[in-house]
Amino acid sequence: MIFIYLMAGGSGSRLWPLSETHPKPLLKLLPNGKTILEETIKRIDSLDQQTKIILGINNSHKKLFEDFLKRKKIKNIELLVEPCARDTAAAIIYFSYCLAKGEYGGSVESTVLATPCDQVLDSNDVFSDAVNSLLKLNAEKKLMTIGIKPHFASTQYGYIKTAKEIMPNVFSVEKFIEKPNQKNAKKYVNDGMYWNSGTFLFSVEKIIKSTEDFCPDLLEKVKKTFKKSKNKKEPAASFSEIPKISFDYAIVEREKDICMSKCDTRWRDLGNWKEVVDFFEEKGEIKNLKFEEFVSKNNTAISEKKVIFLGTEDLIVVDGPNGILVANKNSASELKKYIKKTKSDI
Repeated sequence: MIFIYLMAGGSGSRLWPLSETHPKPLLKLLPNGKTILEETIKRIDSLDQQTKIILGINNSHKKLFEDFLKRKKIKNIELLVEPCARDTAAAIIYFSYCLAKGEYGGSVESTVLATPCDQVLDSNDVFSDAVNSLLKLNAEKKLMTIGIKPHFASTQYGYIKTAKEIMPNVFSVEKFIEKPNQKNAKKYVNDGMYWNSGTFLFSVEKIIKSTEDFCPDLLEKVKKTFKKSKNKKEPAASFSEIPKISFDYAIVEREKDICMSKCDTRWRDLGNWKEVVDFFEEKGEIKNLKFEEFVSKNNTAISEKKVIFLGTEDLIVVDGPNGILVANKNSASELKKYIKKTKSDI
């Protein structure tokens, strides 16, 4: 069995104003009217192996997720409810420690596939093939990841530089590279690098050993929180003491022996409104949105009400229950910085 840890605890601030009332995985951002969570579950269901899905969420969203799963009649999914957001290292390592201690029916020998809950892929079969390729190496207890073959030079994703091919479509990783500028992004794509999908496959034993080696203080805080938690699936308030750091920084970039399977399909991380709009355009669904342009071009509105653009260019308008976003398409990724800087009530 593979334990699937779906990371859905983020605030989704780059998708304000809709994310103000609903977390990103529960937003209907897909042209078919489905949520990203439904799409992610469908992708997991395409795997050949027996799986058990655990959804990592924030306590403030617990009722929203419970109501959604009940309404959609989605069963056999358990929750790990974080009292506060502490980034992906705390989430993944606390979950792994839970498995090591027998929670969720796991053990130190369990295999985990940890993946974000805000991505869409054209082919679930290609994703399944990439996972199957990694499972062939699972007995070696390596940290493994999935790399996406780029279809354009993106500055919004990290990149993976590979070394030798270990087996068909599986490579050893030379290094991980942070989000580049446009010039370097083009170079990385031309050099045959891959996008970092943020999806990792590993054994519980391996990841706990790596945490002991690289982040012993973090592991101690995880153990302390686990011990204090009456319900291990809803960590105690001491969870806030776990260092706030990404899994990539804490573990991945320090590992010396990582392998990557290639996933060659169109892939999007719907992390901001430009990504969402681009996805609608790819699917030919922009025409179904409620907006019109007059002496204008390249604008998009997401609203229940009709929006008319006059003399404008490259704008995104998003009408939410408690606010309206008007942004240049090329500035959509800056929204998170604005919210953090202003510390507003958004």
